[in-house]
Amino acid sequence: MWMDPDVQWEVVRLGDTVRIDLTRATTFTEADTDAVVAATGEGARVKVFVSLGKKDRASAKDLVGALIREAGVAKDDIGRIDVRETFSLVEVAAGAADRAVRGLTGTTIRGRRVIARLDRER
Repeated sequence: MWMDPDVQWEVVRLGDTVRIDLTRATTFTEADTDAVVAATGEGARVKVFVSLGKKDRASAKDLVGALIREAGVAKDDIGRIDVRETFSLVEVAAGAADRAVRGLTGTTIRGRRVIARLDRER
């Protein structure tokens, strides 16, 4: 399929309109395109899935500490943290998403090895 790399595509998702430059978006996989949609504007946030939840006795404080100390994410780049039963969702600034995923993956929090990835919207 041929696409003109100079064309910007308009993507509409959950009521938000975002412009994506395809020359930059091509570095992401198909599974990550939902995160790319949210990652374009100034102040945009991306959700990161973390394989740690309430059953692991994890709290938002644990995740913030790991993001700052282990991953090197700035405090201002961390947004809402939703700790669920078996996993957590962390909103981070779009520019810090890659650093958060790479920094958290393989880290041990509360005695459990963590896997992090960009969240897939469902």
